[in-house]
Amino acid sequence: MCDDEGTKVCTGCNSSRYCSSECREADWSTHKLLCASFKDFATPPEKDMKRAIFFPTESKSPRFVWVPCSLNRAERREVIGTTPLLANFENETHVLADWLLLQRNAVRQRGLRHTVALLFRQAFLLDGLMTNWSAREATKGLMGKNWSGPIFAFRQPGLTDEPGYYDHMDMVDFRDVVDHFTSFGNEAVLSRAMWVGGKATGVKIACQGDMAVLGSEKFQSISIPRQHPVWRTPLTTDLSRLIDFPILTPRCTPDPAWKNNESITQRFLNYPATSLHFITDKTNPGWGSAPISWQDSVGSVLVVRPGWKPLSPLHLEAFCAFCQHKVGPLLQDHIGSETERENALEEITANRFGEFFESYRASMAESSREWRTVRSPYDV
Repeated sequence: MCDDEGTKVCTGCNSSRYCSSECREADWSTHKLLCASFKDFATPPEKDMKRAIFFPTESKSPRFVWVPCSLNRAERREVIGTTPLLANFENETHVLADWLLLQRNAVRQRGLRHTVALLFRQAFLLDGLMTNWSAREATKGLMGKNWSGPIFAFRQPGLTDEPGYYDHMDMVDFRDVVDHFTSFGNEAVLSRAMWVGGKATGVKIACQGDMAVLGSEKFQSISIPRQHPVWRTPLTTDLSRLIDFPILTPRCTPDPAWKNNESITQRFLNYPATSLHFITDKTNPGWGSAPISWQDSVGSVLVVRPGWKPLSPLHLEAFCAFCQHKVGPLLQDHIGSETERENALEEITANRFGEFFESYRASMAESSREWRTVRSPYDV
């Protein structure tokens, strides 16, 4: 998913490597389509078989397949046999004659170390046949062109100019193929490619379980791929909008090391994250408290700013302190009429948070050097 060293191996396929759990989560919606089946294709049934990826037209699932590759000594190349495979699929009677050789991933702005060869119908863009649904599913409907008819993807050693010899496709190759389906003919994706392949800085608020078992810090700076689902979280929190500092707050998957460890009785507790969700709708009976879903089983939470804006752990710590020590008591003190609640909302503004931040920074700077130079969150 990114150019950082991959130290975490996917335990499902043992093929893809990731630099972090966040990077793996960013890839998961596509990766999961083939992850579980990869181990079933570890050993070729015959020595001349090569592992390829097949995108059938009418299925929502691409799949690994074994394709016979017989050596043509006269032409010094291997000849692949896809026709028998197509015969196993109803309506897949098309002639596949066009090749496209991929040697660069345009989405992630990086070259490939070998060639990925796509085999498809010549007229797939012209004759208006049915969309290839497995390719559509793999790209989540974001194909740049209307790929139609069956498609095979093969791997070739090295960077070659024409189909010749073949190797086994893996899960990384699958990611490159899907990125090509997304970017090919898609100017919007190509214009954003240098950003899509990168990362942005967010913050993880650790719950009691992560801190007790994993030794996590309460507020951790974390690099998050720009394709991570966190950036597609639909709504910012009410409080963050009131102070003109919008944030997104999806939950993290609980770590297996503590998820079911009942000896840690409050392992899901995360009060700073809960406080970010105090209800400020003056007509809501839950005014001043967080929704039940943000009181129980919260766990650790990722926090980011929309538009890939960077977020500092110190800024988020100050915002959580503002919510806990200022906003919470203020809302509880004005729990009566709608007029009282309206008066409380007038105190929850960008100016009030800015004033609180300056005071909080001065207090923290007395014992922490890093707080002495941190700028206002509105200056970032």
